[in-house]
Amino acid sequence: DRVNRVALAVGFLLLTLGVATGVLWVASVSVRESTGKAHEIWSVLAWAVYAALVAARFGGHQRGRRAAIAAVAGFAFLFFAVIGVSLLG
Repeated sequence: DRVNRVALAVGFLLLTLGVATGVLWVASVSVRESTGKAHEIWSVLAWAVYAALVAARFGGHQRGRRAAIAAVAGFAFLFFAVIGVSLLG
């Protein structure tokens, strides 16, 4: 349970830094702030899913098996958002 909590916190921090860095990079290389590509949209959706997981986990609503299942589901969604969308596009 402790490993899950630490992994979720560190993962959310790194995902947030990655999304923020990506937004800044896209803004620096294009005229518009967002190109509206599927990869960008799914990355922001994945961030929102992880934010909901973090809120549920650290808000005290999830423990043990339920938290582990939610973390695996969130990781699968993130994996699809990063890898799956690139393969489909």
